[in-house]
Amino acid sequence: MSEGFNMYILPINCTNKINFTSRNRNKIAKKQVSADSFECSGKSSGIKSKTFKMFLNTDYTPKIEPRKGYQRSFVFDRETLEPVDIYIKCVKDDLHEKEYHLFRTNPDGSLKLIGQRSMTFDAFNKKIAPGAMESFDKTLLGAGIIEHLLGVLEMEKKGYKGIKLLSLPEAYDFHKKLGFRSTDSFVTRMSDWYIVFANHWKNNLKTDENTVREMFVTGNGRFPQLNYNKTLENFVIFAKGHGITVPDSVRIEMELTPQSINEMKSLIKKTILRK
Repeated sequence: MSEGFNMYILPINCTNKINFTSRNRNKIAKKQVSADSFECSGKSSGIKSKTFKMFLNTDYTPKIEPRKGYQRSFVFDRETLEPVDIYIKCVKDDLHEKEYHLFRTNPDGSLKLIGQRSMTFDAFNKKIAPGAMESFDKTLLGAGIIEHLLGVLEMEKKGYKGIKLLSLPEAYDFHKKLGFRSTDSFVTRMSDWYIVFANHWKNNLKTDENTVREMFVTGNGRFPQLNYNKTLENFVIFAKGHGITVPDSVRIEMELTPQSINEMKSLIKKTILRK
């Protein structure tokens, strides 16, 4: 699962601006409390996904015939929870980027695209950098998990030490259940996002003004202050709980925790056949 904004926040129904000028942005970032590190976003850094546990508990080998240039794996039928065989093909492989496509077999033997995963490479920090993930077949479970496993597999091949992504708000819960947490470097830039929420919600408010101010702003009078104990993740969770749409421009930078990397490694050999 970041774009920066040099902006101010306008609290709901409040005419006083909180200015984020270039002069005071560094001061704002330095005030961000250390408690807002990625470990603060959950008590446990392990994987909590039920579908991931289904993969772990399923003793199954794909039955589809090998195809040249394809790897084999499986996902689950959303209704019956039975395994569904899939193919995986690398469609782009260069120095800076790699992309995989996931397919299921149609009754006539042709292939249907059900998902895709691209990733870029941060050679300096030795990490898999953000790319794109998509799943197209809503009748299936687990395609997104296979896409994450491909990232871990690539990390191992390159001898890298981590994986980052930029999460859309609607995908935040999915990535968090798979062991991703917001990064420390992103937390120091969160003040950029307050204006995004404020501008969006002042016209789409579905809760009372006091609740919003309590959640996002501290202090009263002419100079209200940002609440530095709140993270962007708090906002996403709050919005979901109150039926408020999060702007599409929001992206949460997340990183897979070491514990979750090890859990995913344990699943790769069981789910992805190299031939």
